[in-house]
Amino acid sequence: ENLRMIKSYRTPQTLRSFARLFTTLLPPFFAPTFAELAINVGSMAIGITFAVITALCLNALLEGVEILEDPFVAFVTLDGIDVREEFEVLHWQQLVNA
Repeated sequence: ENLRMIKSYRTPQTLRSFARLFTTLLPPFFAPTFAELAINVGSMAIGITFAVITALCLNALLEGVEILEDPFVAFVTLDGIDVREEFEVLHWQQLVNA
């Protein structure tokens, strides 16, 4: 019952959609900062590198939150709950104790 409550009452879809949109559309707004960095340092590659790293970090944080939020994806996380395996163990224990 507790697992059903966790699955049903996790972060609402609208908030997750906003976070996905935010992490996708936010890096272009930092473009003037990255351009200024490239001009100050004198290297376009450093400005582009920081832009790419920022986008990757934001998306990695979002993916990490999504993986930690859903306990029913055992094939993705080490601490997930594999429902099929739990049922097999439960049925095996019932057969042995019967």
